[in-house]
Amino acid sequence: NDPMYSLRADLNLFRGGRDLLEERAREAQRDIMKIQANRIVQDELLEARMLYWDLIYFREIKKLYEESLK
Repeated sequence: NDPMYSLRADLNLFRGGRDLLEERAREAQRDIMKIQANRIVQDELLEARMLYWDLIYFREIKKLYEESLK
């Protein structure tokens, strides 16, 4: 007869848990790199927005200057 219930245990015995600690350190490093990449993207978007508004400003200044020359 097959048992209705079973019990299974996964134990990290291979390297005394060191591989688990190394994996957690790699995951933490990965998370840090994701945060840094996100920060770089946000900084570039901010720079693009500022340059866009500078462009709008200088276009308006140019238009006003050309109107004043007429």
